[in-house]
Parts: sequence; C-alpha cells; structure tokens
Amino acid sequence: MPTYPLSQLRLDQSSGSFPVSSGSAFSSEPSLPSLQQTVDELGSAIRRILDYDSPTTGFYENPKVFKAMGTENKFVVLDPTPGGLFVSGTTYTTQVTGSGGIGIKGDSGNVVIEGTSGVSFNESGNEVIIIDTNRDTRFAHTGGSADDPDVEFDGFVRFDSGFSISGSMDFIGTAHQQISKSTSGGLTLSASVGALNFIDVHASSSTWSDKTYGIPLATDASQWSTLQSLGFTSILDAIANGGSNDKVSGSIGASGVTAGSATGVTFNVSNIPASTRSKRVDVYINGQLLFSGSASERSAGTADYNMDLSGGTSAADIKLGFNLVEDDTVIVILR
Repeated sequence: MPTYPLSQLRLDQSSGSFPVSSGSAFSSEPSLPSLQQTVDELGSAIRRILDYDSPTTGFYENPKVFKAMGTENKFVVLDPTPGGLFVSGTTYTTQVTGSGGIGIKGDSGNVVIEGTSGVSFNESGNEVIIIDTNRDTRFAHTGGSADDPDVEFDGFVRFDSGFSISGSMDFIGTAHQQISKSTSGGLTLSASVGALNFIDVHASSSTWSDKTYGIPLATDASQWSTLQSLGFTSILDAIANGGSNDKVSGSIGASGVTAGSATGVTFNVSNIPASTRSKRVDVYINGQLLFSGSASERSAGTADYNMDLSGGTSAADIKLGFNLVEDDTVIVILR
C-alpha cells in the first residue's frame, strides 16, 4: 500500500493583525460568496488555533501568547486529553478580566477573585457566600444542624474583634468543654438586658420553680447593693463568709444583769443584713426562746429584748426587759 506524507499547515507568527471576524463559530457548512469574506473567516479561524499544539492537527509551532480573537473574544479548546483550558505566564501572573471590573488572577501563588460591585459564590444557581461593596461577608445558606452544619470550621478559629450570636449556642463535644480566658484581663459573663441564669442537668428532676432557666444570679438591683454594702468582694466571699451559722452562749455571773443592761454575751452580726437580723438571730434564756423588738417595745413590755449594737456589729449584745440572776444561761443562734 503506498504511503502518503502527512500534510502540515505551519503558521508563522504574524507581526500584524488578522482581519476582525464579525461571524461566530460555524454550526454548518459556511457560505463564502467572496474572497474577502473567505479571508476574514480564515483569519478568525487562525486566531482560534494560533499557538495550539497537537500532533493530530499538525500544528507544531511553539506556544506563543494568545491574541484577541476578533469580536467573539472566545477561547476554543479542541483537545479532549487532558482537556481543560490552561492559562499561564512566565512570571506566574495570570489575570482574566471583564469590562465590568471583574477579575480572576493568580499572582506568585495567590489567587484573587475580584469584583467592583461585590463578589458572589453560587452553587447550582443559589448564592452561598456574598461579599458586598463594603466588603461585608454573609453565608446565605440556612437550615443546618449540628450533624449537617451550614458552615463548618475543622481547625482553630480566631476572631480578632467582637462578635454576636442571635440564636442559642450549643457545645456538642463529648469531652469536658470550657469557656476560658488565657490572656491578661478579666472575663465577664454579662446579661445587660434580662437575667443571667444558671442551670445544669439536675434541675429537671428537682423541685426548682423554673426548671427551664434555672437559678438567676440576682432578681433586683438591691441584692447587688446589699452585697457591696456588707463589704464582700466577690460572690464566693459572700458564700463563704455571708452565712453566720454560729452559736454563742454564756452564763450570768454572781452580780446578775438588771433589766435594760447588756448581758456581756457578744456575737457577730456584721455578715447579716440589718433588714433580716430579726429573722436570723434567735435568743434563748435558760432554753426559752425570746421575742425580739425595738428598745421602745422592750421598755413597753411588748418585746422580750432588743439588739444592742453600741459595740459595733461584730460585738453585738442584747438588752432584756427583765433581770437575770447568777447562772442564768444566754444562748444566741445565728442563721
């Protein structure tokens, strides 16, 4: 069988420019009634294939810079293997732009996607990530769950400024988790509107009145004011030192104690608010519980005793409306 040589069409790089084609890619056999139109269409075709290198087509020119392809301004990729469009530059700087200020470029390993009126990332026609003209970024997809999140960060995440949450926050890790402050400065849990409540797993089976929100830190401003007025520096200080839980007792000496005089059996009420001392201090004489009141009530006989703070709240005493004799026993219980 005779062997025929391969025909090759070799293109030299033109120093000028080819005629601009006003036509589009052929979908059927073209009709070229004039030599000028034939040259124009040939020029457009040459623009499309200039610098395309494939043994199957017989164009063996070394790759050169793509030139504009007429008014169509399109790239045509003919080779199915490996396929795709590869754009590169000798300095690793490549840019694809449009007349509306849209740009995709790679520069020294960085990829930049830029739009002068915002950037949107879409999936199947739906916006997922939107960046507006103020560079505000929004993830538009909603309806996720802990098992199927809308946005997921698998590594360490850092926020260099403040952030807000409009919904609830759920910690789903199975190990112990914590909210911590690892640098200088304090950590404040604040509820500037509404109450700050505490609740744990035991609340649901308890008799606590509000099992949904748990125990509040405070119910009104006066509780904060009272805590400070008593000299406490922290909540733990108030818990550790606020409850009196004390019992003081003493016996009367041979000289006895006349009505209206202090007994000499002192006790500390500095950790008990003045408004609750009548309820949290109980006085017994020889085992009998006494009724408290003011000094005038004690003098009038409508109260058994009144509290005497002339020695200060840390050395409080009582004055009785009757005499005490030797060996009478005074017991004061603070709750």
